[in-house]
Amino acid sequence: MTSPEAKPVNDNQSGGIYKGTFVGSSGNIKVVLQDNTVSIILTFNNVTRTLTTSGLSCWSSGQAISNVTFTSGDWSVVLSINANGSNPNVVITIPNHANIGVSLIKETSSELVRVFEGTFSGSQTGVWNLVIQGSSINGIGRANGDTSNEFLTGTLTGNGISLKNSDNVVVASGTLSGNSISGTWSTSGGSGNWSGSRTL
Repeated sequence: MTSPEAKPVNDNQSGGIYKGTFVGSSGNIKVVLQDNTVSIILTFNNVTRTLTTSGLSCWSSGQAISNVTFTSGDWSVVLSINANGSNPNVVITIPNHANIGVSLIKETSSELVRVFEGTFSGSQTGVWNLVIQGSSINGIGRANGDTSNEFLTGTLTGNGISLKNSDNVVVASGTLSGNSISGTWSTSGGSGNWSGSRTL
């Protein structure tokens, strides 16, 4: 997909399209709140489910969403969004997967959200996922065997990627090439390479 799915009427409202990624193992999420559709689509470890709710039957775009639960079987997502579409937040529960970390971004009619999933290797190995919208990047990583998440922010300048950790320290750089991303990382704990591909 090369153009946004979000409609202009929802650009500054709680309705619309939200896309993101999560770790613990790895997956992507799309929240659909437009065109008479209210659902969350999760793809996790190559399994896709559509989660639904009865909690928004009286809701309309422009109203806040607070702790509304979407379910499909034993998967659940608790969703909150401010009335103007800011601060989208989800809590994902999937059995046997602890402390799932999520990065979720609102798509607008003028700025597509692209989701990339990948891995890192070197001194440590693990999952390395990024969400890119315009020149802004949000990401999240987790080392194999760990249950803590490392949240990343960064910028896309041309095809160049620069990423900082939660301490505002540059920890990675790389390039975007079509639907692929790759680069190197370096922290006080080691260094190595990372790469990924677009999944949403």
